[in-house]
Amino acid sequence: MNSVVGSTPSNHETRFRRSGRGLGVRTVCNRKPIVSHARLRVALASLVALVALVGRPVSGQDSPPVPHFMETGYIFNRVRFDGSSVHPFEGLLFEAQFAEHFYFRNTHRKTLALVMARRQKVWETGSTVTLTPMVRIRMLNQPSRPVRTPSYMPRVDYWKFWTQRHSNSDTISNYVKEPISMLALNVAIGHHSNGQDGCTFVRGELNDKGCPIPDLPDGDDVNRLNGDFSTNFVRTGVFYKHIRVDGTYQTTSAHGFGVELEYHREEWGPGGISPELHEAYGPTRLRLRYTGDISSWRFRGRYGYAHGAADSVWAHSLELELAWRSVVGDWDAFARAFVGQDYYNLAFLDNRSWLQIGLGKTNAWQEFFPPQLNSIGLP
Repeated sequence: MNSVVGSTPSNHETRFRRSGRGLGVRTVCNRKPIVSHARLRVALASLVALVALVGRPVSGQDSPPVPHFMETGYIFNRVRFDGSSVHPFEGLLFEAQFAEHFYFRNTHRKTLALVMARRQKVWETGSTVTLTPMVRIRMLNQPSRPVRTPSYMPRVDYWKFWTQRHSNSDTISNYVKEPISMLALNVAIGHHSNGQDGCTFVRGELNDKGCPIPDLPDGDDVNRLNGDFSTNFVRTGVFYKHIRVDGTYQTTSAHGFGVELEYHREEWGPGGISPELHEAYGPTRLRLRYTGDISSWRFRGRYGYAHGAADSVWAHSLELELAWRSVVGDWDAFARAFVGQDYYNLAFLDNRSWLQIGLGKTNAWQEFFPPQLNSIGLP
């Protein structure tokens, strides 16, 4: 291994300084795999897979619950790539996200039916508990078409909903035309990792684990082949949605707003974020969201702020999306503009400015709730 000037710092000394630049001496990563953490990650992945296989919606209906305010799957390729100095995804074939939500509690489904059936202006409450074994991948146009490196993002969510019609009505025909208000509170615990156990960075002073740590990291410092990225987080959010449905209970228009706060605590449990990543990633994250559905069109906007991110990263991000519903089967076509810190594990020190064209799952556009009211025992 190449020598590095200076003594080996301890865990508490490996902090990123906001000014100055490190020696930039390239070192060879000699950290041994942490077997205990690796086994814990394998066990966690196996548990998530098992629960995903046995998890079933508990609403008593044949069709899946509507995932209000939650992610859906997509696949896209970028049209324009930014001109940064690092091009790890210049040969990107596609990016895809798989997000299936398994419901282990769902009283919200019955709440929606009650709101539709009762001609009263009353807040109905319900809740859901879900497991989402989400995976995001980028396949590169390189020999063997590698996926380097996939994001594993299992998460457990608790949702509390309050739903009501805007006014009373004496007739069903008038009542169906009345808009619906939905308030929601969300608390989630999640994990995000890439399944690797190599050193995260390729140059800098060595820490006590034998891994180089740069003083002021940027995209050139990241080990993109097998570098370790892992974090646990807690997230909470408040959401509001204004919905209109027709006589067949199909959504004709909907406008939703939300605010989320996410925190990644340093070394919180197995797979928690390391001190060196904690200083560069931006552990406290704020997001503002808007979604507008009108007829066959959807507009979505999201603003994000990563507090505590490295100086080389854009702390603010903006995402704007326009989608056309049900173009191919259960998929809608979308165009999405994104500017900000890359959200893909080891690319967290890269700034992105690109346009994405692709297909997204249509389940976010499903009917407001199934019209078979009598099958769930309404009064």
